[in-house]
Amino acid sequence: MKLSAILLSTLALLSPAQCAWFWGACPQVELQTPFDITQYVGKWYEYKRDAAIPYESGECVMAKYTLKPDGKSITVRNTQQNMDTDEVTGGEGRAWCKGDTAQCYVSFFYIDKGDYSVVSTDYTSYTVVKNCQSFFWIFRYENYWILSRTETISEAAKTAAEGALATKSPHYDIAQYMRETSQGADCNYLD
Repeated sequence: MKLSAILLSTLALLSPAQCAWFWGACPQVELQTPFDITQYVGKWYEYKRDAAIPYESGECVMAKYTLKPDGKSITVRNTQQNMDTDEVTGGEGRAWCKGDTAQCYVSFFYIDKGDYSVVSTDYTSYTVVKNCQSFFWIFRYENYWILSRTETISEAAKTAAEGALATKSPHYDIAQYMRETSQGADCNYLD
């Protein structure tokens, strides 16, 4: 009981600053079906992310996914740029999916196994990715990313991605929780 009180107090203190906290366990969200990992690999540029993600503070965020020789797992290379210093930083990890499903996981040196579920993608212009972590089925930390194959997302891809997110996760208010990521001419990307 004491632990629950501490956890709930912590949540109450964090909730104004971390607006991606919700009550209850992670909801069942319909994922991309079918899912083809070989079409998914390549470069993706971040169009929007959850404003409450504490470990992403840069702009010009780009992810490069490369299929490993086993044909089942992926090397993940994420980069971001500090716009004040122009410093580009990155991290490398590994991703894998549960069979041929879009229920995937990612592992970096600081994260053992994080949720990386592909909610929707057309493989050529946009993808919507979800991460959700339940804490004792009482509350959850849930966030989303919208990624684009190009530095500037097309209006059609933006409409499709935001529409898919709104349809599949109607409890998640894009306008309230997400912010746009800067991309384009001022960005330096690492390959």
